[in-house]
Amino acid sequence: MRLILKVPPDASFLSSALHEGVAYLLSVAGGRVTPNHIELPDDAFARAFREVAKDEERLSGVKIASTRNDRKSINNLLKSLGVNPEDFWPEKKKGGKASIVPYGNLIGKVAEVSISKPEALNRPGTVELSVRLKGKEIFVGSDEPFLSLALFKSCDKYGSLRVWEFTSLGEQVRQKLSINAALTCLLGLYSSYVGRVGNTNLFLFLDPSEVVEVLSTSMMSGKDPSEALRWRINVRNTGKEVITDFLEAAVVPPAVLTRLALSVKFAEALEGTDIEALRLRLVRVDEEGNIYKVYGDMPIEARREPLLKGRLSEKLSEHVSKSSPLMRCVQLFVWKGQGRGVRLCEENDHVLKAVDALYRFVALSDPAALAEYARHLRDAADVLEAAVRGGESGAAAWRMNTYRRWVAGLDYAVRELMERVFGSSA
Repeated sequence: MRLILKVPPDASFLSSALHEGVAYLLSVAGGRVTPNHIELPDDAFARAFREVAKDEERLSGVKIASTRNDRKSINNLLKSLGVNPEDFWPEKKKGGKASIVPYGNLIGKVAEVSISKPEALNRPGTVELSVRLKGKEIFVGSDEPFLSLALFKSCDKYGSLRVWEFTSLGEQVRQKLSINAALTCLLGLYSSYVGRVGNTNLFLFLDPSEVVEVLSTSMMSGKDPSEALRWRINVRNTGKEVITDFLEAAVVPPAVLTRLALSVKFAEALEGTDIEALRLRLVRVDEEGNIYKVYGDMPIEARREPLLKGRLSEKLSEHVSKSSPLMRCVQLFVWKGQGRGVRLCEENDHVLKAVDALYRFVALSDPAALAEYARHLRDAADVLEAAVRGGESGAAAWRMNTYRRWVAGLDYAVRELMERVFGSSA
């Protein structure tokens, strides 16, 4: 199979899904990159979707919903694979509306085909993922029929694939995907999907430029890019695990605690590798009736930080874990901002200052911020000590003791770090 990838690596949702899908395809099936195309096995799609089929739990977690307007396009996709669409849709109740299914169900159906009828996914010729603009529509791919999926139509309808040779910047456009482009996007959705809170869906994509860089390096070296892409996907997946623990905090615009936890986890994952940094994007997509809107697109750079090594990294991993008292206090703060009738932690102000200081240390490599972080933890413990004396519950005492233990564990690390960076003790 010759895969021609000529989709601009921009920040559109479609470009992200396509590049993510190509990365997943190559990470499973392997291939060879030439100046004009990527050489893959003819059964590359079948191999990739068979790999998807192995993780039913993760597959069932892809909850982003299709819309009623997607039904015709989904039927065309299923027919192209030899699947009777009537066997896919849930039975419609008398007088009820047409069924809506999550994309996870559609991906799962294709995964079933990869096992029961893998030849339906074989592509012995050329698969073209290129872009052409016709009027107000963008066509991705060359094989018909073209599918119109609401997720891509509405996420990117303003500007879409914004490249200089198109005149679509700032104008409303719509995408239509070929069957092969749709299959690639489905792999990209599966690979990047994190989870759902209410009507909000979160995706953690490899930045398209990261995929292009690996392909370019592979072309120059002549090496199979699959290992390099697997490394990056595996590191990214550690980030997905972190965000799953922080789903509610991740939908808040600042999402500081989530970014902080990601920075610590990524530093651990990259230690011992030759990857200095990895570019990612955390994208928030909300469902609003039959349309989708991108409400957040946060660039994240995973770095192998020299300040985060050994015991210090282990200690800070506990501080930003799901069971951390910091997480509980921030969660209550988020809920309060959403109008829920909750009571903030007694040490709320000091916790927010501590989180800000720790973020500056982890994400911005500010060594002095670690000492500031420890000081705010001490202040939080002092506030809780007064509250416990006043008759507060055992939860306050647990948080107080945790903060004290953390500070004791950090004291030596702070002194050692300050001596290493500044040449004198703090």
